[in-house]
Amino acid sequence: MRTSYGATTILLLCITLFFSNCGGGENEKNAEIERVINLMSSGEWQVHKVDVSGFDLTPAYTNMTISFDKNGNNSLTYTSTDGAPVWKTGIITFQDPTIFLTEGADFFSGRVLNVSETELQISVEWTQQTVGLGRSKSLIGTIAFEFTR
Repeated sequence: MRTSYGATTILLLCITLFFSNCGGGENEKNAEIERVINLMSSGEWQVHKVDVSGFDLTPAYTNMTISFDKNGNNSLTYTSTDGAPVWKTGIITFQDPTIFLTEGADFFSGRVLNVSETELQISVEWTQQTVGLGRSKSLIGTIAFEFTR
């Protein structure tokens, strides 16, 4: 009989541990999203490098700056100077700490590749055929933006 109490106790302990850890993943994900949002929204970013599928487009974005403001619900409002056509003004919402979606007419998805207090690397999937400075801002593909402060 003692063995069945031991087995029952172990089973209950395992079930308790399983259910107590179920919410941990979501809490960790939200904490990481909050960390990324805090770093991104802690000041203005200046473009350092822009690459579109292997083509250096940094000269087309030389004067670009971008700022992010906390918007609640895992989202940021962004405004940019000289960031068109990709970065104008809009809202990005994080799906997880590295993947975000934008809202509005210029919908695109993106990834935060790296973020620290001094460096931000973002890649976006740009599918729109827009016309800008001699079409230099019109390349379709993965656009990698590197920003510094």
